[in-house]
Amino acid sequence: MRQIQISTQKTVVTIGNFDGLHTGHIQLIKKAKEIAEGNNLKSLVCNFSCNTKGAPLICKKSQLKESLRKLNPDFLVTLDFLSEIKGLSCNEFAKAYLKKRFQAQVVVVGENFRFGKDQSGDFKTLQKLGEKYGFSVVVAKTVYAGNLPLSSTRIRQWLQNGKIELANRYLFESFTLAGTVQKGYSAGSSLLSYPTANLKLPKDVISLPFGVYQTTTVIDKKEYSSITNIGYAPTLRKKTPVVETHILNFSGDLYQKRIKVIFHKYIRKERKFSSFEGLKEQISIDLSKCDFETVN
Repeated sequence: MRQIQISTQKTVVTIGNFDGLHTGHIQLIKKAKEIAEGNNLKSLVCNFSCNTKGAPLICKKSQLKESLRKLNPDFLVTLDFLSEIKGLSCNEFAKAYLKKRFQAQVVVVGENFRFGKDQSGDFKTLQKLGEKYGFSVVVAKTVYAGNLPLSSTRIRQWLQNGKIELANRYLFESFTLAGTVQKGYSAGSSLLSYPTANLKLPKDVISLPFGVYQTTTVIDKKEYSSITNIGYAPTLRKKTPVVETHILNFSGDLYQKRIKVIFHKYIRKERKFSSFEGLKEQISIDLSKCDFETVN
């Protein structure tokens, strides 16, 4: 997959935020690849530098790029939505980007696709513009989660309600927070015998409910079973929310090291304990509720 800005080859384009990269997105990308391969064209995925609807991200753009690389389209284009795209009419976008920059022969979109200034255009608008600018439009059917149409909005709702397992079922890769390990208070190690790797809570990514989760932590491409608390750690009286992860069967200094924490299951709400001993006992109970063998 190559990151490009202008295509010199004819393409099959699919467009969207692709936030979280769920089953519906995957269907679009695979369809674009299938059409491209069958017609001696190149597949091109076009996404945007921020969520076009202003919603918090399900995954950081760097993580999304890693996931898209695994789906292996020929080209990836990331457009700056605020400076390049937001003010364009449907016609301006189709002419400047689909026709001229991407040399689109086919455009693959979903039934709920919207584009143009103020989201004024839909797939029918795109079909009319395709007749004008020389590309055809393939409309993929909506993917359903049970009886409900699947969307990034629905994935966000599930995550915000702690329904991690349900969200992960439809995501290309399980919900993940990644970052550089920060200096903590050392209470996990010195007072509780449960040392933790601490990450800052990202501001641009959706916030899970504060509480305890079963997780997997990736260090230098190796996976370790872990348990993670998101929140203020009220027993320790922290002033800002943090992501604290206790990693099983690992010893070593992770300070300033980059790690990934993959979330599997919500265990309980965050709460304050009257003593460190009470918190220590609860952590032991939390660990007993984790099914690490099933995940790893």
